[in-house]
Amino acid sequence: HRSALPLSHAVALHRDLQSVVREGLLLHSPTVPERMFGRLHLLFLCVPRGGAAGGSRGRNPFERLRWDEWYGVLDRNQAIGELGDRLGATRAFAMRMVRAGRGHCGAEREAHSRLAAAAALGDVIEGRACAADLAEAWNPVSDGAEIGAGTLQQLQADACTNAAMAANMSREAGWDALATLLEGLSKELDGGAVRELAGLMEVARDGVFGFAMTAARARALYKAGIRSPEEAAAASEDDVAAALLRALYK
Repeated sequence: HRSALPLSHAVALHRDLQSVVREGLLLHSPTVPERMFGRLHLLFLCVPRGGAAGGSRGRNPFERLRWDEWYGVLDRNQAIGELGDRLGATRAFAMRMVRAGRGHCGAEREAHSRLAAAAALGDVIEGRACAADLAEAWNPVSDGAEIGAGTLQQLQADACTNAAMAANMSREAGWDALATLLEGLSKELDGGAVRELAGLMEVARDGVFGFAMTAARARALYKAGIRSPEEAAAASEDDVAAALLRALYK
């Protein structure tokens, strides 16, 4: 198949994609006004799968969860909790696992692992913090795997590959609208910069001083209130330098 996926993973992915085509992508919630809701659903489709699907591209570092920590994430973040309830990774199951401890393998446990990976990747591509801080925040959720900045980078690369393969599968199946969304997600994961930073990322390399815009520099400028090339040109040198120094020492 032109998706280039192992057969077991291809069958599981096709089932998920077919479900999205039939039931629709979860783009929004009546109770959660977060624009990232739909992106989380796409990420859920593309993160590496556990043993239930077999043969997946990449490894999910959240295959084993610390259920008390993960339930806390579901409880605090309404978007993740509600999406999980609608994708078979329910808060009720997580609470049962908190009480029961280890054990109970199965589809719902795998769904929780995929949702945790999708939520962590959502934070990465939203640029909520630098990679080291995000790794520190998500490390307590994983039971057994040490989550570092490199772990999140590898997860991002694996999801990017899977998104491209899922897009190929969707295109071959005639699901063009879904294929377009998945292609966009693959490009976003590959670029490593969120759409809010797109304008700043277009700043060209300076041929004289050798300066080149990076995602970290763009994010630092954005957080400092400098959100476009025009605003960067109008800002004082001291303000720009201070923001870039914060990126350097992250």
